[in-house]
Amino acid sequence: MLYVSPAYEKIWGMSCDSLYRAPTDFVEAIHPDDKEEVRRAVVLDHSQGKWNCQYRIRRPNGNWRWIEDQGFPVYGSDGELLCLTGVARDVTPQKELEEQLRHSKQMLENIFSSMHIQIAYLDKDFRFIRVNEAYADTVGGKGPDSFVGRGHFDLFPNAENEKIFRRVVTSGVAFHATEKAFAFPDQPQRGTTFWDWSLVPVKKEDGTVYGLLLTLVDVTERAGNRLALEQALAEARGLSGELQQKNCDLEETAAKLRQTQSHIIQQEKLATIGLLAAGVAHEINNPLSFVTSNLMTLGKYCSRLGDYVAALERLLARQYQTESDIGELSELRRRFTIENILADSGDLVDESLEGADRLKNIVRDLKSFSRRDDGQMNMVDINGCLQSTVNIVWSELKYTCELVMDLGDLPPILCHPQQLNQIFMNLLINAAQAMEVQGTITITSRQQAGHVEVSIADTGCGMSPEVAAHIFEPFYTTKPVGKGTGLGLSIAMDIVRHHQGELRVESEPGHGTIFTLRLPIRSGKQ
Repeated sequence: MLYVSPAYEKIWGMSCDSLYRAPTDFVEAIHPDDKEEVRRAVVLDHSQGKWNCQYRIRRPNGNWRWIEDQGFPVYGSDGELLCLTGVARDVTPQKELEEQLRHSKQMLENIFSSMHIQIAYLDKDFRFIRVNEAYADTVGGKGPDSFVGRGHFDLFPNAENEKIFRRVVTSGVAFHATEKAFAFPDQPQRGTTFWDWSLVPVKKEDGTVYGLLLTLVDVTERAGNRLALEQALAEARGLSGELQQKNCDLEETAAKLRQTQSHIIQQEKLATIGLLAAGVAHEINNPLSFVTSNLMTLGKYCSRLGDYVAALERLLARQYQTESDIGELSELRRRFTIENILADSGDLVDESLEGADRLKNIVRDLKSFSRRDDGQMNMVDINGCLQSTVNIVWSELKYTCELVMDLGDLPPILCHPQQLNQIFMNLLINAAQAMEVQGTITITSRQQAGHVEVSIADTGCGMSPEVAAHIFEPFYTTKPVGKGTGLGLSIAMDIVRHHQGELRVESEPGHGTIFTLRLPIRSGKQ
């Protein structure tokens, strides 16, 4: 060993002195699998003037390193071999990088070959450089190699797609398409197929496009399913529209049924109350007759008793002439207030008879008001209905308002009187409840152009246009919970429509409300 550079220590991990002492030690460090290669290169190849080989060495710390060794023989002037000169360098990083690249290449090769999507690599002139098995199988080739060097549009002519390919090469911008239709010219039996495909430019560092990566996914089945689904959805939307319409019709019918049911329940309640009122009126009427009859008899008795007392006084006056007797009679008369009894008894009986007569009228109106409709319309005096209703609800009105009645001359009209009484009662009670302070309710009736018009006006709080627009709707109420059902005006409107009439409302907040009922004048022959 003539010379070893200091770099030997860095590469081999051993000192130069050790190599001078034992020149063959470096050979022992070579990997067993590589020793023959090194021997052949150094011993055999140097006869050709130089050698070049790569091998592994094991350093004293146990690490393996790759060494690239280049050398050549040195000959004397007589042609004899003087020595061997060589340069060794550590190429472990390059070897590791090569190994990584090899693994990466192998991995990409495996991915390229095994992927189920169709992949083709083309040059910028659209000639196939390579395709994977999936591509070859799908488009009907004889294998991946059968495509190499052939033009894409020579095999699959399509002017639109060719424009897309050229645009990607020119612009350097990738193109993506979803469910793009394509028909194979040499496979007409396949019909129209659909593909998701991407065309990605492969560029140099300066951005120049030198190749294209084409990926295809056959989505013919998915597209067919989508089209079928869209058709099914369209049919479903049609059916849904029909169902929604039917549902709306059912909801409308159900609402009408609920409204009708509520009206029936309300009518039955009123009818039940009417029966009870009629029974109560009957029960009151019988003892009232007794009271009236007895009061009339009592009046006659009081009159006769007064005549008797007067006659008795005249006789006593003639019988007892002394002042003491007369004074005693006067004292007795004063003590028993005979003068007041005789004077008041007649008035008391008259007032009681007047009250009984008034009670009799109330009972009569109550019986009339509570009478059940027999389903037939009758010729009725509307003013009489108004007066009867006022008598019934007077207890609700007298504490909150002054009542003004301006009733005109009306002809009898064909109607259901009990139903109209129900309307009048509802409107009057609503008017009374609308007054926060003492006010006035005015009832007016007139004959106008073949119709009877009844208006009930109050000086209450009035209504906004928004509230007035809803008051005839079922269950709509502005009263507190438990104070109203929201059915009164709705039922009133139904009754008016049944009579072929009109019910209007005029109102303004703070200025009261006017309800106007308009009914046609019809005779019993109509």
